[in-house]
Amino acid sequence: MTDIWVRQKPIIIGIMGSHEDGSPAVDDAFVLGKAVAQRGYVLLTGGGRGVMKAASEGACLAGGLVIAVLPSERNLPLNGYPNEFVDIPIYTGMYDARNVINAKTPSLIIALSGSAGTLSEIAIALKSGTAVIGLNCPRFELPGTGEYYPVTTVEEAISKMDELMAQCGGSRSEPMKHHHVAVACSRRDRAEQFYGKILGLSLIKTTSIGGDLAERIFDAPDTCDVILFGNEHCAIEVFVTGTAAPKVGTYAHVCLEVQDKRHCADVCESQGFDVRRIPRGDDLMIFIRDYDGNLFEIKEAPRAAR
Repeated sequence: MTDIWVRQKPIIIGIMGSHEDGSPAVDDAFVLGKAVAQRGYVLLTGGGRGVMKAASEGACLAGGLVIAVLPSERNLPLNGYPNEFVDIPIYTGMYDARNVINAKTPSLIIALSGSAGTLSEIAIALKSGTAVIGLNCPRFELPGTGEYYPVTTVEEAISKMDELMAQCGGSRSEPMKHHHVAVACSRRDRAEQFYGKILGLSLIKTTSIGGDLAERIFDAPDTCDVILFGNEHCAIEVFVTGTAAPKVGTYAHVCLEVQDKRHCADVCESQGFDVRRIPRGDDLMIFIRDYDGNLFEIKEAPRAAR
């Protein structure tokens, strides 16, 4: 399988909230930090305890990058700043004035119930035109400023984050791998001759696909044998149709491996793409067509690889 590397400008999401370790928002902050990292975003916090530490821990455990804008100077650190999950500490020596940096840097801020410091960050962000999701924060309006979205559950906050990032073109699919390509062939002996003997690929496994499943995925109600050929560098899935001249493109698709296929499907569907979810046993098969009808199968990376 081949890794696909695409250089993209990092998208920063800020999570702001109380520095109190006993804050009821700590558990929600952990879930939010994890969700931010799973979507490929960079997390920015104030770098301290409480909500800041919980969000940083969630992002860190999900393999994300954590930036902290710290109140003190490097040679005069405050207790608990930075917490142990921070990757990039930025010492400002600005104390409360650092809230301006916290508020103006991210593309989106998620604020959890905090005190005056959190409220100041919300106000500065809104005045700067940055959208803010307020999870159990006070409900208020600031005329002529950015958009403020009050929510009451962490699930609502994550859903609103996905919606807002998709609207602004900031939706970021997870790091992915090319899993395999699929083609059609009329006969098994031809497949073995070309892909096995000529291309030198190993026959890895043979399965089959019933007409009902083929109809739901490919709009082609034919029962096919499916042969997977490959080596350590590539994999080709061959649909043996048994017909003299299989229609070119009917079964052709590219399979990509992502960290969270359901999230990938949700983002694509929110943008109007044709997404097909087909239950199969305990799993869910997901196929997506792009603007021009090209078909992509979306698989999920094995847990050990995440």
